[in-house]
Amino acid sequence: MECFLKKPTRKTLAYASSFGTKDPIEFNEIFFSGGWLGGDEEIKTRDDLFLSTNTKLAEVIEVKEAEDATL
Repeated sequence: MECFLKKPTRKTLAYASSFGTKDPIEFNEIFFSGGWLGGDEEIKTRDDLFLSTNTKLAEVIEVKEAEDATL
């Protein structure tokens, strides 16, 4: 089984983060549905498959390292 996700927008991340500490599963639901491009629909409906994707969600967000350019 596979699915394809796009990187979430700031708006999606902000909305999902509002649930983050209270309900991590809801965070993942919002993050996942906001980034869904396609794939096996069973991943959305079967708990075991959905939960297995949660470990990979962090890889979807690639945070770049910033440098302080002030002199």
